[in-house]
Amino acid sequence: PPSADDVNVSLPSNDGSGSLSTHVSSESSIRGDAARSLIVGRQASAVDIRIDHKSVSRRHTALYYQHEGETSVLVVRDLGGKHGTHVDDSRLEKNGLVELPLLRGNKEHIIRFGNAPLMCRVI
Repeated sequence: PPSADDVNVSLPSNDGSGSLSTHVSSESSIRGDAARSLIVGRQASAVDIRIDHKSVSRRHTALYYQHEGETSVLVVRDLGGKHGTHVDDSRLEKNGLVELPLLRGNKEHIIRFGNAPLMCRVI
């Protein structure tokens, strides 16, 4: 059964024509003390979620859990692409990261990858 720290990631198209959803479990994304990343990018052989768009780098963004005491956060890390990663309308610094607290009733976060016509909704 899903825990309170699990996250559903939905990748809807901006025009509403379809979406891709995946479930990221806090238990499956941690192996010992090492974080296991969900990689988003353009190169099919190097990513978990492929976005075929010219503004998306081969390996564009990493998503992973980090546990801090009893609190879990979803870490969004930019992997240095030219067109950047945006979280809630703010562009991350090149190779920068942001930690999104996972709390019940927390607001929804929007992640965009380059200028691709889709976004990732963390709910």
